[in-house]
Amino acid sequence: MDTSISGSDTWFILNGEPLIFSSADENLDAKVTECNSSSRRGSIIRVTPNIPSPEVKFSCEGEDIESAYLGIWEWRPPLGFAGLCELHCTVAGYSPLIAKVRVFPEKLTQDRYEGMLTDLQGIAVDLLIRLNSWSSEKAILQLRETTVSPLREYLLLKKIIHTMEDVVYHIHRDPHRRLGAQRKQKLLHEVRLFSHATIPVPGETVSLPAGVSASLGHAQLPTSWIVPESKPTYDVYENRLLKHFLRHQLTSKLFFVQKRAEEDCLRLEKDLMVAIANHWNTDRLETEIKKLKEAVADCKRMMKQCILWADKHFLKTVKTSNISGKATQVLLKSPSYGRFFQLYLHFQQELSVSLKSHNSVTDLAMRKVCDLYEVWCVFTVTQMIVEELVQAHYAIASNALFFEIERNQFEFTVRKNDPSIILRRGNVKVQIIYEPLYKSKKYLSSAAPATIAVHTDDKDQLTPDMAVEIYKDGEPIGLIIFDAKYKWGGLDGSRTPNRDDKNKMREYRDNICSIKSGPTHTTPIQRIVSNAYILYPGDALWQEPLNKVGAIPLIPNMSEDQKRDAANVIRSLLQAASLL
Repeated sequence: MDTSISGSDTWFILNGEPLIFSSADENLDAKVTECNSSSRRGSIIRVTPNIPSPEVKFSCEGEDIESAYLGIWEWRPPLGFAGLCELHCTVAGYSPLIAKVRVFPEKLTQDRYEGMLTDLQGIAVDLLIRLNSWSSEKAILQLRETTVSPLREYLLLKKIIHTMEDVVYHIHRDPHRRLGAQRKQKLLHEVRLFSHATIPVPGETVSLPAGVSASLGHAQLPTSWIVPESKPTYDVYENRLLKHFLRHQLTSKLFFVQKRAEEDCLRLEKDLMVAIANHWNTDRLETEIKKLKEAVADCKRMMKQCILWADKHFLKTVKTSNISGKATQVLLKSPSYGRFFQLYLHFQQELSVSLKSHNSVTDLAMRKVCDLYEVWCVFTVTQMIVEELVQAHYAIASNALFFEIERNQFEFTVRKNDPSIILRRGNVKVQIIYEPLYKSKKYLSSAAPATIAVHTDDKDQLTPDMAVEIYKDGEPIGLIIFDAKYKWGGLDGSRTPNRDDKNKMREYRDNICSIKSGPTHTTPIQRIVSNAYILYPGDALWQEPLNKVGAIPLIPNMSEDQKRDAANVIRSLLQAASLL
C-alpha cells in the first residue's frame, strides 16, 4: 500500500524529534552522532501511536538495525559513518521509505568536517599553481559560504563576465597560434617546390616539351598535385580552453543560476501573497524579488555575450574536446591568457559545474567522514612535502595529478600505483605515489633491475596510502611511507595511535626493501624505508625510539602552532631521508 510522505512523518520519533522521510530534510534536529564507545548510548528510534503496522524494520548501509524492545531501536552509527546517511524503513503492507539523516562525527566537530572541504579546495588550487608554475605563487583562497544562493552566484558570475570583457578584447587583438601542417591540391604550374611529400593526383596529365621530358625522363606529368603547407592555426590548447570556458562552463552556469533565481522568485512571490494577506511588512520580500528578477534578465544578457565571444573569428574553427584544465606556459606567463586562466581557476573553485567526465563523481555530502579524512590527510601532507622540496631547489619534472573540487561534488582522480608528482635535483629523483603496490619478490624476474618490493614470500603485496620514493642514478635508495587512519586507541581517554596501525607501520618498515636480481639469481636486499608514519586525528605526536615509526596528529582547522608542529615533523622525515 502506498502512503504519503507527510503521513509517514508521524510514525516515528528519532532522539525525541519526528523522523522526516523527505529528500529535502536531513533530520538535523535529531543530532545523530557516531558511536565509537560501547559506553556511549546510541540514537533511539521509537514508534508513535500513528504507526499503521507493528511489523517494522530499519536498516542502514545494508545492515539491519536490531530492535531492543518492541517498537524501539537503538541505532549506533559506527566510527567513520559521519555524513549524510540513508535510513531505510519498511512497514508491512506499505512502500519502503527512506529518510536522509545527517550523522555528526564523534572525533571531528562539524566545523572541522566542513573545514576539510574548505581546505581541500585551497590545497587543490595551491598545488595546481605550484606544480605548473616556475614561480612560487600561491592562490589565495577565500572562505566560501556553506550555502550558495543564486544571488551570490550571480554576483560572482557578473564580476567574472565584467573582467572577461577586457580579457577577450586583448586576446582578440593578439590570439595565440602556431603553424599547423595542411595538405592542399594545386595545379602543376602552381607548385613552387617538389619534394618527397608532394603527391601526384591520378587523372589528367599534361605533355612536356621535348627538352624538358628528356631531362626528367617523363613525357607527361599529372595536372594536379597534393602539396604540404604550413599555415597558422588558432586551434591550440589555450584557445580550446577559452572556448570551452565561454561556450560550455559559463553559459551552463548562467543558465543554471537563471533557473534557480526564477524558482526562488516564484517561492518568494507566494510568501509575499501570504505577507500581504496578513498585513505584514513586505519590504524585504519585495527587495529580494526585485533583485532576483534583475538577476534573471542579466543572466540572459550575459549568456548571449558569452556565445558572441565564443564565435570570435579566431575561435570559430577551434575544437573543444579533450579539455583537462591543466596549466601551460602560455596560460601562466602571457598577460592576457594568464588573466583568463586566473578567472578559470576562480570559477572552478567557486562556481564550477560538473564536467562531463568518465571519472566517478562522488557527492561530498554523501561521502563518509573516514574516507574524506584520509583524502584530506594525503593532500595536506603532499602540500607540505612539495613546499619543502621546492624550497630546497627541487624542480617539478612531471605532474600527472588531476583533481577538481566543485560545490557539493568531489572529483578525486589520481593515477594509483603510478608517480603522480616527480621532482628532481641533480641525479636525485623524488616520486610521490598514491596507493603504491609493492609486490612480493617471488614475482620479480631473475634479471630485474633494483626494484622496491616485499622481501618475504608470505606476503603477496603491501599497499600503503602514500609513498615518497627516492632514487639516485635510477636506483631506489630511500622510501617514506604514510597511512591515513580515521581511528585511535588509548585506554585513559587519550587519543593515541591504534596498536594494529602501529604494527602495520612496522610491517612496512621491515618488509618493503630494494631488491635487485642478478645473473647468478642471488637477490641482494637493502632496507630503504627511512620512516613509516600514521596520519590520524589524535592528540599528540607519537614516535618510537629512533623515530623510524610514528604517528602525526592531523586535525582540520588546526591552530598555527599545530600546523607548524606537523610541518616540522614532515621536514624532519625529509631530512632523515637525506632530501634536505
